[in-house]
Amino acid sequence: MTTTKSFPVKRGLQGINSLAILLNSTTTKGQWHFASGSQFWQPVIDIDFDDASDADTAWTKYQASEG
Repeated sequence: MTTTKSFPVKRGLQGINSLAILLNSTTTKGQWHFASGSQFWQPVIDIDFDDASDADTAWTKYQASEG
């Protein structure tokens, strides 16, 4: 079962790249994927996580990096 979180993305592809780097560094128990229907021009991107604890960790680190 996957868990989906929505991440606001700023700065276009640079923002997507920054998000991917953060997700790769925080996802340890499963994998993450762009949710079906996600498009890179959207201001909010849905991410599917294989493990719910990875989703929570990634969201916490994302909020800290944006603060």
